[in-house]
Amino acid sequence: MTLALLTSGLAVATVLVSQASRPASRSSRRRAASRRARFVALHPTQVNSTDVVAALRRAGLDRGQAHAVVDHALARGVRPFTMWLCLEHLGAEEFCIAVAADLTQRDLLTHLSDGTVPDAEELKLFASANGLNLSALSAVVSSARTAVLPAAPRGAAAAPAPLRRRRLITP
Repeated sequence: MTLALLTSGLAVATVLVSQASRPASRSSRRRAASRRARFVALHPTQVNSTDVVAALRRAGLDRGQAHAVVDHALARGVRPFTMWLCLEHLGAEEFCIAVAADLTQRDLLTHLSDGTVPDAEELKLFASANGLNLSALSAVVSSARTAVLPAAPRGAAAAPAPLRRRRLITP
């Protein structure tokens, strides 16, 4: 009797452990990614570098390019939360150019707090001097943008997107 209970208990435990340790399926990874994206949208202060990489990937960069941009920003001392805010404020292409132009955490925070945008031509000059291929970056980001955004009706002028501002610090 004891041997039968021990054997059946061991069989049930083996089945439970094998089901819990199975590899994640594609749909479970998609659900986890969408759950994380919703969490970060609600709690942007909890963003990490993996979330920034995922946002850059959604903007059209491939995995290697996204990791290179985030690694370069981290090496310059830019924190993930600042990267996230810059992605929302500048967009993916301008953010990549700003990182390649070696803007520091302080420079980016100054632009964010003032509500200004860095001079794009100056950034492009420094970024190309640092080895960024601007035409390849523009092609990748613009092709992803056109694949995601709906086309505007013919003859209609495209309205500029409103600047989203969030109050991050409450009094």
